[in-house]
Amino acid sequence: MSKKLVNIFLLHFQQALQFRAKNFIWFIQSLVNPFVLMLFWRGAVGKESTIGGWNIGQIQSYYLLTIVALVLLMHSVDVIVARKDIKDGDLSHILLRPFSYLSLRLISEAPERLIQGTYGLFAVIAIPWLRHFTITISSDPTVIFQTIIISVLAYMISFFYRIVVGFIAFWLTDIHSIVEIQEIFAMLFTGVIMPLAFMPDLISKVAHLTPLPYIIYYPVTTLLGMHDSEMIMRIIGVQLLWLIGFMLLYRIMWKNWLKNFTGVGQ
Repeated sequence: MSKKLVNIFLLHFQQALQFRAKNFIWFIQSLVNPFVLMLFWRGAVGKESTIGGWNIGQIQSYYLLTIVALVLLMHSVDVIVARKDIKDGDLSHILLRPFSYLSLRLISEAPERLIQGTYGLFAVIAIPWLRHFTITISSDPTVIFQTIIISVLAYMISFFYRIVVGFIAFWLTDIHSIVEIQEIFAMLFTGVIMPLAFMPDLISKVAHLTPLPYIIYYPVTTLLGMHDSEMIMRIIGVQLLWLIGFMLLYRIMWKNWLKNFTGVGQ
């Protein structure tokens, strides 16, 4: 089984490379917003000034790392699930394959995340060099290890969150408006537009009632060294709760839907 999954990953990786221009365009779309906001804050905050306890170096580093986190950790599997698998009926032949649907979707998403994440890393290296400033991240090995754990959990939360959104298409003919609405909330509550530390208390509190800050905001701020050990353990604990919750919700939705599956699509 493991060999089959590796082969599936390689096949999807080859397919992603064939569409590398499309992946690059998607990356550019993800790059524009954080880059423009970084330039805005660089002009709004002087070199010696701080805002919300953040200096200009931390703000610049935050938006640069957000570029990588956005393309590496934020999945788009909901669109594939809703349009191809459910609406077009591709799920009917996927169910006949000798591996789980969940494994297929998790593996098929990984190549695009890796390719766009690589573009993001090049951007993080190139932009400071072109703009003549230094990116500041924590050099503590413990913090780096904790960031990796938080990022892996963020990746899995994002995957299950998006696949659950895609599963809404089991009951609705068109979920385009739902996907667009959740994209708006995702941009706001993940901290892509503005760090949650800068937001009004009400918006910040609402954001923390969702899993979104734990996908982008906290992996980035952890790597910047902005949290102590107690806070990091709390972040990991909340991430685990969200991940378990979405995994259970996925299982419930999947089982309930299979009882009524007809295999004709929409």
